[in-house]
Amino acid sequence: MHTLAFRSPDPLDHVCRALDAIRKMGFHLASLRVDSDADGGFRVSIAIDVHELLTVGTLRERVSSFSAPASRRYSGQEV
Repeated sequence: MHTLAFRSPDPLDHVCRALDAIRKMGFHLASLRVDSDADGGFRVSIAIDVHELLTVGTLRERVSSFSAPASRRYSGQEV
């Protein structure tokens, strides 16, 4: 299982887009969590089951392009 985590000012838009990318890439959703930050933003964490690490990197790049979230993590490591 791999985790993609990022900050978002608009999780209703970014989560839908991330889930669509996950679906299109054939990944399986394991969990999804959205928490508010003290600064009015949101932290999104999406756990997925995948078979190839290369495609997880592709997903990370697609999600990071939504609005260049300030902080991105992949499998618990800052990227």
